[in-house]
Amino acid sequence: MTGLTVLELCSAPDGKGVWQGLADSCPDAWFWHSWSNMEFNFTAARESEARNLSFFVLLDGKPVGLVPLMVRRIQIGDYRGLDASYYSRPLPWPAFLPSLPDFESIEDYAFQELERRAREAGAGRIQVRLSPPRFSDDEQRRFARVISIHHYLDCSYVSHSLNLRKDTLANVRERYRP
Repeated sequence: MTGLTVLELCSAPDGKGVWQGLADSCPDAWFWHSWSNMEFNFTAARESEARNLSFFVLLDGKPVGLVPLMVRRIQIGDYRGLDASYYSRPLPWPAFLPSLPDFESIEDYAFQELERRAREAGAGRIQVRLSPPRFSDDEQRRFARVISIHHYLDCSYVSHSLNLRKDTLANVRERYRP
């Protein structure tokens, strides 16, 4: 797809405002993508020589996606190296504005850039987590497609979720209700 470029967060005028604006507008973005959470993770990982290499995906010069990328020093047993992850957890999956043309090409471009930049920074491992704020029928297909195309190792696991309905609290013990 033509017209795709990137802009490093550190080079963006009003990077904080653009980042949070995208985090608020992208349907897959939520707390994990927020400016506050990114700042927390960067601050918490400073002792690990963290570098915030996050960037925006631009389509025809306009920001349409955000890609969290932090590289930090880790030690796992005797292994010491660089890891692309947030402080003690995987990076949030890149997030994009809704209704983009050829969404899959844009997402693939973001992952190619994420991987290239992480490798250039010396990361020996990249951890990314797809955890959208609400369930989507397309989530598993999207995840499987990215894993397959980019030859990633699937380390996913089933976690818990709860669909909230109007009567949800009726099934909660009274002492646990707000």
